[in-house]
Amino acid sequence: MTSATITRLSDSARTRRTLVTRAGWVWIVTLTVLFLWFHWSFINRMVHIALACEMGKDFSDFLYHVWAKPWSPDWSHALVVPLISLYFVGRSRQQLATTPRRVCPAGLVLVFVGMLGFAFGIYPVRNDMVQGMAMIVALFGLILFLLGPAMMRFLWLPIVYLAFFIKVSDRIWDAVAEKLQDIAATASTFVLQLLGLVINFDIDSNGNQIWMLFVQDGIPVRKPMQIAEACSGLRMLMAFVALGVAMAFIGRRTWWQRGIMMIMTVPIALTVNVGRVVTLGLLLMVDEKMTKGDFHTFVGMLMLIPAAGLFLLLGWVLDKLVIHDGPVNVARPAALSPPPTQPRATAGPIVTGLFSGALMTSLVGLVYCLFFVAFYDKQVFWFVIPTSVAIGMLVVAVLMLIIVALLTGRVLTRAVPPQESESGDSDRSQTHVSLGGTMALGISVGILVTAVVGFEAIANTNNVVMFKAAVPLRLKLYELRRDFGNWQFFHEDRNLSAEELQYLKTNDYIGYRYRDRTWPANEPGGQVRLHMAYYTGRPDTVPHVAERCITAGGGLREFVGRVELKLAANNYQPHAKRAIAALNTEGVYIPGMQFPATIFQYRMTANEPISSVVYFFVANNQAFATPDAVRLRGFSLADRYSYYCKVEINMADISDKQVAVECASRFISRMMPEIMACLPDWQQVNDPSFLSDQDSAGPQRKP
Repeated sequence: MTSATITRLSDSARTRRTLVTRAGWVWIVTLTVLFLWFHWSFINRMVHIALACEMGKDFSDFLYHVWAKPWSPDWSHALVVPLISLYFVGRSRQQLATTPRRVCPAGLVLVFVGMLGFAFGIYPVRNDMVQGMAMIVALFGLILFLLGPAMMRFLWLPIVYLAFFIKVSDRIWDAVAEKLQDIAATASTFVLQLLGLVINFDIDSNGNQIWMLFVQDGIPVRKPMQIAEACSGLRMLMAFVALGVAMAFIGRRTWWQRGIMMIMTVPIALTVNVGRVVTLGLLLMVDEKMTKGDFHTFVGMLMLIPAAGLFLLLGWVLDKLVIHDGPVNVARPAALSPPPTQPRATAGPIVTGLFSGALMTSLVGLVYCLFFVAFYDKQVFWFVIPTSVAIGMLVVAVLMLIIVALLTGRVLTRAVPPQESESGDSDRSQTHVSLGGTMALGISVGILVTAVVGFEAIANTNNVVMFKAAVPLRLKLYELRRDFGNWQFFHEDRNLSAEELQYLKTNDYIGYRYRDRTWPANEPGGQVRLHMAYYTGRPDTVPHVAERCITAGGGLREFVGRVELKLAANNYQPHAKRAIAALNTEGVYIPGMQFPATIFQYRMTANEPISSVVYFFVANNQAFATPDAVRLRGFSLADRYSYYCKVEINMADISDKQVAVECASRFISRMMPEIMACLPDWQQVNDPSFLSDQDSAGPQRKP
């Protein structure tokens, strides 16, 4: 072994020893626990979304779900994202150990912006994506504050990569995935048609639905691809994008090479998805069971291998486009000087930092509270004061926050002179770094401790429940499979497959058809199809609505808008909001005598007549027209339980919007009491003793 090799090994060992001391690990663990604690409501929800698991389960049920039930096909990659971020940090440990560290007071601005954004994401915005982005901003600001801009050259990527942990908003996801899915469906059909010329089978498609026409055991067979394939969007799109971005930053590449690899993530995801659909189409001719269940999921996961291969091939091609005359020089900012000493845990700077951080966070929380009291909702918090007084207090609180922040930044700037802390040449410089760094750590702990305590105090004072528990149906939905007045039940839709249920996201559903015995047979409006799907304990709202499912199945969208459904006064007590139901003769509560709904009109082909669908949601005994309305206004922060039920009325023979609304109103006037008789009794749910000895309800399908 040469002396140069021994020297490099010695330097490497010294680097590993001095990267983080024992005291440093204590600070890191403390800050990590506090940061995760403050953002736990969001992190816990994302984990449940990735696992497609109900909220409110105990730990044993949660572990059972992890091992025994399928994960979400679109968001399960989120569980791996933090590990990849840690890999990026570990890959840069040598550069981190030799890079000078200094406190950057400007990072505090991002910390408080992120924390305020997180609070607004909880209320009033109620959006997981806003909460997640705010969390990343706060994390970026915290690390920038403690370590400085030089360290962020190596740490920005692990932090920004955590964005793949965040579930994209349903509205954005549906808009993007629907367009990409159309491209993937067209390409899949084209590839299957080419293969059909060789293997001897035919393809028929309508929109995103694909039918395979082939001969099996001498008999012509026409089998469709699963409807789930049409409703799922682009399977694992975000997983492929996350994989591509990670591989773009593995290895030493120029910025333009990485840019090309990131741009190519979507085309590669489309290509791999086409391969998945083609593979399932070919397997359909061999054995239909191979396109369902666990094997279907396995095929989707298997596509990660060719995706990784395509990214590696792209990286290899890009690497060959650049020819270096000599070895690549990697910058090592301070390789010739020893790294700065770790902050010494002296009591004075720590106490000062704790007090400063607690004071600034308290002022930020006060500004947040006063903003709502002055402009938004005087009943949000436990105190009620006049608007003029609240505005005055808000101005004073903002001024105090600015003054405290400036004084804190000034103290930190004096404690860490930039011209000395960068060089590390004198003992005085090292002392300043230690005092300033220790005070910064104290400020960070003070901020997070105060934020956690304040958040818990506000939540407990206002009875805020972050994780809503599941509530069972009062009656099983299949109790509606009977005649009600002049509406006669005559047909039940087939049970959905396991793959279709995976995208419906519930086992509690019905699809029943009714006819009005008093309606003239030759006039439209005499028959309707009632589809209901019940959700409870879900971490997010369901995107499965008529316009998404029908257009994915090949339907042509004609119109989408908002309407009002009006209930007839028969058997209703409008002032008491009660009605008599055949399924509950004691009476049930209803959301109101009129409520909003969504109408969607479509035709399956250009030559077919227009059909109409009217749907609405009942959430915690209130009626809403859209999933967004359910998310924003369907649940009170104080609700312990939550549920929502989609009620969809399909009228295939009605093309006039007004006639469709009148037919839906006529049907729902008779059926609304029966529907509410099946849904939970909200007065009983709000009783403190409710469900004290009950478990969550299981599937509500007819045996």
